[in-house]
Order: sequence, then structure tokens, then C-alpha cells
Amino acid sequence: MSVIFEDPAPNTAPVTNRADVACFVGLARTLGLRLPGNVRAWLRPLGVLLYPFALDSGASIPLMPPDVSAWFLQQSWLGALTPPAGATAAGTLHAAAGASDTQLTLAVPLSSDPPLFAALENELVTVSALDASRTVLTLVRGIAGSLAAPHAAATPLVDCTGSAFALLAAQLQANLSSALVSFLDEAGWLSGPFARDLDWLVDVPLPFESFAAFTTLFDDGSSAAGMGTDYVACALRSFFAQGGRRAYVVCMGDPVAPATSTPAKTSLLQTLLRGGSYTAGDPSTWHGVGHLAALVDVSYVALPDLPMLCAPPPAVLPPQPQPPPASVVFAECSSGDQTVLDRFPSADAAPRLGTTGYATWTWAVANVLQYLVSGVSRNELHLREMTLVVALPLPQDGTATLPVSFPEFLEPGGAIATGNLSSAFLQLAYPWLVTTGSSVLLEGYEPPDGTLVGLLARNALTRGAFASAVKVVPANVYDLWPELSPYDTRVSATPLVWDNVSPKPLVERVSLFGRTPAGLRLLSDVTAYPSESYRSGAVKRLVDVIARAARLAGEAHVFGRNGPALWARVQATLVRLMTALWSANALNGATAADAFGVRCDASTMTQNDLDNGRLIAVVSFTAAATIEVLSISLALGTDAASTQQVAAVLAEAS
Repeated sequence: MSVIFEDPAPNTAPVTNRADVACFVGLARTLGLRLPGNVRAWLRPLGVLLYPFALDSGASIPLMPPDVSAWFLQQSWLGALTPPAGATAAGTLHAAAGASDTQLTLAVPLSSDPPLFAALENELVTVSALDASRTVLTLVRGIAGSLAAPHAAATPLVDCTGSAFALLAAQLQANLSSALVSFLDEAGWLSGPFARDLDWLVDVPLPFESFAAFTTLFDDGSSAAGMGTDYVACALRSFFAQGGRRAYVVCMGDPVAPATSTPAKTSLLQTLLRGGSYTAGDPSTWHGVGHLAALVDVSYVALPDLPMLCAPPPAVLPPQPQPPPASVVFAECSSGDQTVLDRFPSADAAPRLGTTGYATWTWAVANVLQYLVSGVSRNELHLREMTLVVALPLPQDGTATLPVSFPEFLEPGGAIATGNLSSAFLQLAYPWLVTTGSSVLLEGYEPPDGTLVGLLARNALTRGAFASAVKVVPANVYDLWPELSPYDTRVSATPLVWDNVSPKPLVERVSLFGRTPAGLRLLSDVTAYPSESYRSGAVKRLVDVIARAARLAGEAHVFGRNGPALWARVQATLVRLMTALWSANALNGATAADAFGVRCDASTMTQNDLDNGRLIAVVSFTAAATIEVLSISLALGTDAASTQQVAAVLAEAS
């Protein structure tokens, strides 16, 4: 039995426009019954992998291959197999059978599929072969704890196949709560054209509101199966430890072994991304981060396995030096196991990237960013309300020095493209952390993305998403690595120059954890945007809050007639929203009129907009975290055939 300590959730009532929900996409090891690949392949045509894991009533059941039969016979739960009450016999024995006979003859040929599991009185058997006459059965005798025994002629052969598959279904359903089943059903993953295999709970989004709920379905990394690479599990533990309250997990397979080859890792990395067949309106094409298409309440996206999947096989750590024996002060009277557990249970090093690894990592991050940013073109406007939070990988040389080319990832040139990550939709986190749960990871170092997402979630719930998260005190974090230079942890005393060559400390470009007189803290809450106007994480989240609130409020107006009356109602809705934000100190201004302006009239739309059913409102405001005036254009489709549209586009005021 394991005991899990969790910080109490913030005492904040959930709201429709909450900006604290996260989604973790990566690798986690499911618990419960694990069907081997060969067994899954044999069961899939029978419909058994689809919830509720029952035999498809119309499926023809072939005889089990020897390897599949052997797997079934190894399962302890099969010991509960009994003939179903009131079952009719599939046939009767033509002649008496001895206890050692493996071929028995039926009196009448079978008229249907042979039973896979059957009972001869108190003996249970499996059928492995049926001859052409459909009368001679080859059996495995005395299975599931029963004893092989002689049987007289005319002994009935009772079909137990349904009972055996009912036991299998019970095992596969064991860990699924009714709430989770209801969620998957409403999402269309249980039945219908988009139903998916759910025996492994892979490639479907699963909602969790505590780490304890996660560990009912997935390994927390501390089991004997753990290899030090359970990064999703540890990220989720840290998310809830920091005060996060709701997160989705999209599991795409088991965590990799440290020595997994680079091609195998690259193949797994691609499953985390949306894939080339992705279509916004077709759930059958949603994989990995593509599931964000339906997760309209998500604000933060994290892929904790990215550094591991982009790294070469790790180096082997040298043996840890043993401390000198301490002098005996007193001796305990306990006779139990006094073994001291090593904080670093693995001999392999944490993932570290070289030039090739950073290039792969940059490509993967840019791929996800492009998916989020391009959501408007696919009418997936909620994607632009999300922030990708990514741990900056450790450098391969084992020091705090990042690659010389690192600034190129974040400088203005190239915008969101391969090799450049200068985007307000990205927050990078560094350095790596030592937490109360990171001892199960390689070297005991945890990527900081889970902790940062948890801090941002708690900040949104307790202080407002539009406030900087640097004032939120991290929980369960007691060390970090590598140590950074004073230059990288101090905010610049002079204004930054936004070009492709001017150096900048990490604290200005990365959400950095570091040491302070008060302990370990988040030193900066910044995006990767290469300008002051949108670099603050608080400003990006404020824009997200405005865009999401406007998108949700716009649903009430989407079918209205596009004219002055509708324009006035939309403007009034947005004024109420902005006034509430000003009252919460999210906007800078002595009065509401000083803090923001809202326009929705003939001056914000062209005749072409009106002819095509577009309603456009313009909101200008000064965020409390910046002195610049920002402008958001909110476009709401108004013809009855369209869906509601809200697009948030940042424009710097001249």
C-alpha cells in the first residue's frame, strides 16, 4: 500500500472561464491487466478491446492460436470460470473418455463455432482444434484449477466461452470509474464511428482531478517496472502538488527504457504530435496533441517526455562515492531492514541533448506551436487560448552551459518556424528540479514543466491568470540543477535590444527557477515572444482570458441579425467583461475609461464583413503588467449557417 500526500486544492469555486486546466501528452504505464500484442491482435476483430470489452454478438469466433491459449491459461482470474447457469450443451460425447485423452469425439457434428472454453461435468477444458468432420475435438484438459477425469458416453460438453470472456471484461473494467466511463462516452470514444480500443487507455484524453486518481490507472514510476523515465507521472504529481486542480492526460504508450535507440525514440516522438492526417472535424484522425481539438477548456499544454525522446542513449553514471562510516552514537533496537535507499536508483544519466538532439527538440516544439497558432484557419479558435509549457533540455556536456546556438531559438528572426521558437504561445522552463517525487527519475532530476504548469494553475485560481506567477511559492521543491550564473538569474538593468545578436540573460527569455533569500522560487514568468509587449506571461494569459470569455459570451449572439442592435449587445457584453478585469486590477488605469476601450459599430467592419456574416469588435486596453496599449480584434460569425468564431490577434499600438 502506498500513501500519497497532496496539498489541499485552492478554495476557489470552478468557473466556466477558468484558466487553470492543463493537458499532458506523453508516455505512461497503465496498471491492471495488460494484454500482450498477440492477444490484442486476436481479440480486436471480436470487439473485445472496445468498452465494455464484451464479445461482439455477431462476430465469428476462431479457435485460439497456441500462444493466445497459453496466455489465457496463465491468468489467475480464469480460476473463477464456471459453466453458466442454465446453459445448453454444445454437444455430447460419442464414447467414454479417459482422463488422459486429448481427442474426444462428439455424437453429432457441431453446427456452430466450437467453444473455446467448455465444461465436462466438473472438468474445464479448452478446444485447440476441430477436425473436418466437426466431431473430433483436440482439447487441453483440466484447466483453471480443475482436474482431468474420465467421462462416460453422452456426457454433455457445456460451452463456457461467454463466461470466460465475461471474466476478461471484468478485469479490463476494474479500474475504470463511472465518471471516466461517462466522460469517454460523451466524447464519443466508447461507441459509434470514433470508438477506440480502451484496454490500454492509449490515445484518448483522460481527465483527472488528483494525483491519486491518476495512480488508479497508471504507474507512478515507483514500481518494479519503472526505469527512471516516468516523466508524465512525475509531471502530473508536481502539477497537483503545486495546486493544480484539473488535468487531462493523453497517454501514447509506455515510458521508454533509457537505452532505447534514437530511431525508436523518434518514432514515439511522432506519435505525440498531431500527425499528417489530422483533420479538425474528424476525431478518427486525432492523435497525441491533436486531441486538443475537443479540449476547449485547456489553457496549458505540456509534453514532459520531449527531452528523453530527443536525447541519445544516456551515458552510464560513475558509481556514487560512499560516505565514510559515521561514529556510533547510539544503536537502534530495530531488527528490521536498515537499508538506506539511494536517491539515484538508476545507473543511467538523465537525458542530455547535443546539437542534433536540440535540433530535433526544436522541430517538435515548433510543430506543436504551429498547430496551436494555425487553429484560426481551421476554425479551432480555442487553440489560440493555450500556452505550450516545455522544459528546456539539459545540455549534453553535463554543465550549465547551453548550446551556443540557443539564442537563435528565441530571437525575432523567423517567427514560428523550424529552428526558431520566438512565440508568445511558448513558455520554456529551466533548470531541472529535485522534488519530493523525483527520486524515481534518472539522477533524481525532474523536468520543470509540470511544476511550472502547476504554479500557473494555482496562480490562476488564487490570484488571477493575469497576475505574474513569481509570487506563488513552489511546494515540494528542494533543489535544482544545474546551478546558473548570476548573469543568467538577474533581470537586465538596461532595456533589452530585440535583434538576432544581442545577448540576454536566461531570466529574460525563460521562466527560470532559482535561489532567493526566501528559498527556491520562480524568478521569471515570461513567454518566448521577442518583444516587451507580449513577453510577459501575465499579458499572454490576460489576452487568453479575454478571448475565451468573449468566445463563450458570443455564443448567445451567434444567430443574431447583424445590425446596430446586435452590435450594441456585443459591445455591452465586452464592456462588462473588461470592467470586471479592471476591477480585478488586471488593467492599468485610474478609471475604466482610462484602462480600456471597446468598439463594435460600422467603423470596425467593412461591407465585405457584413455581406459574409462577420461581426468584428475591437478591444484596446493597457495591461497592468505593461505600459503599452494592446489591441484585440474579436470576430464573431453571425449568419445562421456558421459557427461562432473568436480570433484574438495581438497588435502593438504605434
